Amino acid sequence: MGCMLTYGSYFRADQNIPLTATRVMLADLRLFGMNPFELFDFLSSNLLLPLGGILICFFVGWVYGLPETARQLGNHGELRNSWLVRAVFFLVRFVAPLSIAAVLLHGLKLF
Repeated sequence: MGCMLTYGSYFRADQNIPLTATRVMLADLRLFGMNPFELFDFLSSNLLLPLGGILICFFVGWVYGLPETARQLGNHGELRNSWLVRAVFFLVRFVAPLSIAAVLLHGLKLF
């Protein structure tokens, strides 16, 4: 209602009826004990986000590699922070995937 008042005639009343009806009908549908909105929320926050984090860690740690990471984090050699780069690289390569996997298992109620 606030959007309709704010934007005036941008939203037509006859466009809101099918959307509301669809939402009401889908709210009663159950998949794995959840309605589609709860299922999408569960899958995106407890499965897709942790898997994306693990894949990013694997890419940076194993594919992208230390030389390219050091070049990027060291401002193309202008910063003298090689010890910090090696520490971050170790964390991204080994610690972060294990931590994210623990979050993934906890989100899936397996841990």
